[in-house]
Amino acid sequence: MTKKLSKIKEKKYHFNVLYEGSIDAIVFLNKKEVLDCNQATLKLFGFSRKKDFLKLHPLDLSPKKQPNGKLSRTEANKKIEEAFKKGENKFEWVHFNKKGKEFFAEVLLTAFTFENKKFLQASVRDISKTKKSLEQLQTRLTAIDAAADMIVITDIDGFIEYANPAFTKTTGYSFKEAIGKSTNLLRSDRQNKDFYKNLWQTVLSKKVWAGKMVNRRKDGSFYPEEMTVTPVISPEGDIVRFVAIKRDITEKVQAEQELSREMRKSLELEKQLAQSQKMESIGTLAGGVAHDFNNQLTAIIGYSELILDELEQDDTKRQEIEGIIKAAQRSAALTRQLLAFSRKEMIHPTNLNLNKLIVNLDKMLKRLIHEDIEFKFIPSKNLGDVFIDPAQAENILANLVVNATQAISGKGKILIETKNTVLEQSQVIGYENVASGEYVMLSVSDTGCGMTSKIMEQIFEPFFTTKEKEKGTGLGLSTCFGIVQQNKGYIHPYSEPEKGTIIKVYLPRIKTNKKQTASQNKKPKNLKGNETILVVEDEVAVRDVAIKNLIKQGYRILEASNGIEALKILNEQNKSIDLIFTDMVMPDMGGIELSKKVKKLYPNIKILFASGYSDQALNEESDFKKKAAFIQKPYSSNNVISKIREELDRQDKAVS
Repeated sequence: MTKKLSKIKEKKYHFNVLYEGSIDAIVFLNKKEVLDCNQATLKLFGFSRKKDFLKLHPLDLSPKKQPNGKLSRTEANKKIEEAFKKGENKFEWVHFNKKGKEFFAEVLLTAFTFENKKFLQASVRDISKTKKSLEQLQTRLTAIDAAADMIVITDIDGFIEYANPAFTKTTGYSFKEAIGKSTNLLRSDRQNKDFYKNLWQTVLSKKVWAGKMVNRRKDGSFYPEEMTVTPVISPEGDIVRFVAIKRDITEKVQAEQELSREMRKSLELEKQLAQSQKMESIGTLAGGVAHDFNNQLTAIIGYSELILDELEQDDTKRQEIEGIIKAAQRSAALTRQLLAFSRKEMIHPTNLNLNKLIVNLDKMLKRLIHEDIEFKFIPSKNLGDVFIDPAQAENILANLVVNATQAISGKGKILIETKNTVLEQSQVIGYENVASGEYVMLSVSDTGCGMTSKIMEQIFEPFFTTKEKEKGTGLGLSTCFGIVQQNKGYIHPYSEPEKGTIIKVYLPRIKTNKKQTASQNKKPKNLKGNETILVVEDEVAVRDVAIKNLIKQGYRILEASNGIEALKILNEQNKSIDLIFTDMVMPDMGGIELSKKVKKLYPNIKILFASGYSDQALNEESDFKKKAAFIQKPYSSNNVISKIREELDRQDKAVS
């Protein structure tokens, strides 16, 4: 009996040593409650007293849901049932400690029976660090697998231990075919023995080797590659393996081989460069000429209108003066063409008829299409107007026609159509900023290669393209999509492989008042005023005309030849000045700089800009972009007086 008790005590001692000495948390429980735990359990879960822990159930130290999205209670019951059924169950689980900090645990449930009752022993081990290390390792392996360059790891004798997918793609050897093989399977014998001898001597001396060579693919074809071989050194200082990073440079070599041909074309390139520089110079010159010419035209039109106002209606000289004004206006149209050649404009939506736009662009559109393609335009009668920046509309047309052209190989047809239409509510559901109602439809169709439904789903995505390399950026249709959306429109493509493509653009139709349009050049009424206007203009004739016209309307006028003079006048008479009418480009201080200073000192003074350039300067000044009032030179007296009256009457127009 004594021996038996002694053995029991000995077993109990050994059990306690193993139980309390375990680095893993060990918990004894039945289906309802925790019965006991070791010290490692208290340490893992952050408890100092066992009785506090025994009051809880493991589910009390589990989040509501596990990482797989399932409820912890449901999953726990399932794991326990499996353990009782199979004898044990091993799985990963997320717990949190007493302070609420979550950690990943590896849990082993072992079922046993004692005195005809079922119990579980749960061994819990914190694997958060291990899991994080594995995730980091997996991330690195994924990055290596995704690398565009070939990555090969060999043992110290050059036998392949690892090769990434880029290796398979370039060489044609599968992973299984390459593993365990010598790197000699790529050897082409295009390099002599001394080449390989130097390579091995370098890496065996624990140095990095870098160079170029020609290797052989599985199919026997040759390819040039750049390669860097790096020895991997153990902590003891021994070489344990080599890592080679290799890149197929076929395209680079071909480019170098074509260099001689490119050199033969150098003369042509020089001519092209000279032409490009010439066009840039012409653009700069055109902008400057247009600016100066617009100043002169402003004076010519202004003085002519002053004379015309003094003549009786039956005076025979009226016809000559009106002829001068018309000639100046035709000249102004020429300067607008020069500005279009040299400027970058702000977006300026206006009432636009797409039929007229397409007719005006006919020559430009035909230049985008090669000779084998038949081009046809079918305009709709009585087509409504749309409200859009003409440059944006031209951009849509050009992109759609270019896309249609590139879809046609050989002979084919491109058809442009316009039509008034109505979009029902059912047609615009799900399209942001698109309302049902009246629209103008523009369609561009081609007889090209067409597209699959899968491609159709992606055509408006930026940078998505089915074109060959260097033949497309993938921005054309996405640009069209953005412009159409910006103008609250709708774009719809339809295509089938080998049956061509049709893209329809719907832009909101607007109602226009033709009588108002026809009479817009008539002199407006009620333009007189008694406010004080400061005219800032460096061109004497232009300033003189503006002053005379404004005085005739009853305004009190102050004048300055540049921004510096204007500021001096403002400092003396700021309380009595209601509006500054200023040129944008002047010596010493221009209109933009003047405006910034005025708005800091006298924020209530309104400002109207004028320039012989386009409003590019405003476009480059984001602070003025949305609120600035602007009039383009040359302007008529009626236009400038009307604009000034409009600004004086507008309560919220001051630029801030």
